[in-house]
Amino acid sequence: MWDKNGFIQIDNILSQSELEIVAQICDRLLNGNYDTEGLRSDLSGKSDSANQELITQIMCPSSLDSEFLNLPHFKKTRKIAIEILGDDIDVDFDMIINKRPNTTTETPWHQDAAYWPSLEDKRACSFWIALDDVNQENGCMMYIGSSHQSGVLRKHEFAHAGGALKTSVSQDEEIYFGELRKGSTIGHHGHTVHGALGNQSNINQRRAWIINYRPIPMIKQMRDLGYNHTGKRKILVDCNRE
Repeated sequence: MWDKNGFIQIDNILSQSELEIVAQICDRLLNGNYDTEGLRSDLSGKSDSANQELITQIMCPSSLDSEFLNLPHFKKTRKIAIEILGDDIDVDFDMIINKRPNTTTETPWHQDAAYWPSLEDKRACSFWIALDDVNQENGCMMYIGSSHQSGVLRKHEFAHAGGALKTSVSQDEEIYFGELRKGSTIGHHGHTVHGALGNQSNINQRRAWIINYRPIPMIKQMRDLGYNHTGKRKILVDCNRE
């Protein structure tokens, strides 16, 4: 499924007790128990009338406490990433994204690699780990199967100033809706086109912890280029030529 579709779903990667540990730490990060200045933003690029974030994004939460790397979702996804991509794989970055109830704001269609410097070795996998049950009502992920196979990045632009990148999806492309039980995950390739629905639920938030893996030499190359997945969002590749 990974080679063909560019994503793979793994149910119940976390036990109930493991999920509770990860979810509690996620809540502490979202609730301001850690200093996330410079790492936290509204991925939508806008806030509502109450000045609340519509799509809360916290980049690189593991940089705030090295013990986070020993949490079960890191250990388990790393093992899967090595099986998929090879033995030279390690964590590049992680992030937390939350959509609170009644936000309805969608995450635009995009390819993750549009945010990254152009690298010779394009092996990469991001695991989207559901900390809440997620469905089409409260904002599940959406994927375009096999969209990674060409190795070409589509043209991207910013949906809103300071917000996320977006690209176009045609009507004849088949959409896979990533509905998950909490504690499950979907891993996707850096070139797989994906997005997410808005949260139309009245009561259910939609918390996710995302962990990205890639070859260690490519992580070093990124850092040598001064890129650590924080700072202002921008397009770092020529999306018409790669």
